Amino acid sequence: MIYADAHCDTATELVLRPDRGDLLQNTMDFDFRRALTISKQWIQCLAVFVDSSVPKANGTDPELYERYLDYMVDIRRQLSKMGDRVVIVRNRQDLDMALETGRVAAVMTLENGAVLERNMDVLPSLWYDGIRIITLTWNDDNEIGCGASTGPRADAKFGTETRDTGLTHWGRMLLKNMADLRMGVDCSHMSEQTFWDVMEHGSDNILFATHSNCDALCVHPRNLTDKQLQALGDREAFVGISYVPFFLKEEGIPTIDDVYAHIDHALQFLGVNNIGLGSDWDGFSNKYTDFCGVFEHKRVAEYLLKKNYSEKTVNKIIGENFYAHLCKCL
Repeated sequence: MIYADAHCDTATELVLRPDRGDLLQNTMDFDFRRALTISKQWIQCLAVFVDSSVPKANGTDPELYERYLDYMVDIRRQLSKMGDRVVIVRNRQDLDMALETGRVAAVMTLENGAVLERNMDVLPSLWYDGIRIITLTWNDDNEIGCGASTGPRADAKFGTETRDTGLTHWGRMLLKNMADLRMGVDCSHMSEQTFWDVMEHGSDNILFATHSNCDALCVHPRNLTDKQLQALGDREAFVGISYVPFFLKEEGIPTIDDVYAHIDHALQFLGVNNIGLGSDWDGFSNKYTDFCGVFEHKRVAEYLLKKNYSEKTVNKIIGENFYAHLCKCL
């Protein structure tokens, strides 16, 4: 059985917190050792997250691409220590070899396209680095478009007043260049207008929403409305349901039944081939939830079977769907 996770922040967090361990073994939500005890066929996206909302000490904007390069050096060092436990996925052959030989298939992704710093020449370098999916925005706005903290839904949630101008002209050009490279566009963290602009101008792009849940069940600007889910389903895009507590439930501590509810709701719009899991492990505080580690994927698989999902459907949700969508980028 293939297990796949479309988004986790573990690699970046270990750069910032090396005292917690490394990718092989750590005290955080995910590591390769635990993953391989669950399945010898594991696809793990490792997000390189560069927070553009944090200014330098002197008040100027941070050099985002330089910080990305520093992070990548450390992440490559960590991966090199894994030996034969990991294959860094750059093409379809790498992916299949990892799954056939019982090694973690590590897929590099970039969370926050602000790293490009409005320089299109950086994009091929990211591809060469192994980046196969880019989350265009984070919560704040950047040169590509508006993030999830901008727009009417964010205003209502957080009591702000912002104007959602959507995708920029440069962002539209970026979509074309990403399509030429077959680099996946991640719609998680976008404002609503940016999302719809991507739907309009990204007809040739491979689309994902790697870690987003259902707004109909939990109102949050990071979640997807039914209209957005339907649009992604129509485009045969991949959506990964996340374990982030405030994406699962507005009040109280979420349970596995809340994860099931989001999967079941999203299925109505996405169909059985376009849904999976995007944990966001090590990207949120787990003190508000019991979804605190790599074993949750197995727990979800077992729970879906108890809910009378067929074994074929569960296999798709747990890993086969992401495998199929990732292959479009390889």
